[in-house]
Amino acid sequence: MDVLIIIIAAIVVIAIIAFSSSQAENERVQEQLTERKDEFGIETEALAKQYLETSIPTVQGANIKLQRGEILHAVIPDVDWREARVVRTGNVSGVGVTGRIKLAKGIYLRGGTGNISYESEQIFKVIDSGDFFMTNKRWFLMGETSTKKIMLSKILTFSGNLGETEGLIIKRETGKDVLIEIPEFAPEHYATALAIFNQEV
Repeated sequence: MDVLIIIIAAIVVIAIIAFSSSQAENERVQEQLTERKDEFGIETEALAKQYLETSIPTVQGANIKLQRGEILHAVIPDVDWREARVVRTGNVSGVGVTGRIKLAKGIYLRGGTGNISYESEQIFKVIDSGDFFMTNKRWFLMGETSTKKIMLSKILTFSGNLGETEGLIIKRETGKDVLIEIPEFAPEHYATALAIFNQEV
């Protein structure tokens, strides 16, 4: 009996230690991410301001056909073009009212109304992968299976995303939101996008 109590106590202590270290690790990761976001924001702001006051960097010699008056500002290799999709999580919830009417001894009529809803979440699904080009007129991906493009005039807003998936989240006038996932997302990428967009607008 004493051995069993000691084993249970040891398991509880181990579980508490594991939970505490896991929680401490999560807090440390969150602090690092917050610190990175702050540094990223400061560096991006300084670069974007510099680009707007002087000039936005350009890329020469890329093997793509540009439109008249179009200037290539950035080529980012090996990115994923992801589009927002709503998926069901599998959880179901519902509410309703039911009633029962006695027709005869032991015989009842049952009926009701209700509403069943499925829980869902938004994910960004990979549509294609390839090289991403940013010009003063359009941003486009030359992918493995297709070419995807967004005209600058059709972009409502965009933001930089740091964390699990990093890159540019773009909201368009029509179509699904797009995440351009950039493996080594840097302030230069976001600052170039901001400068191009603000110069155009």
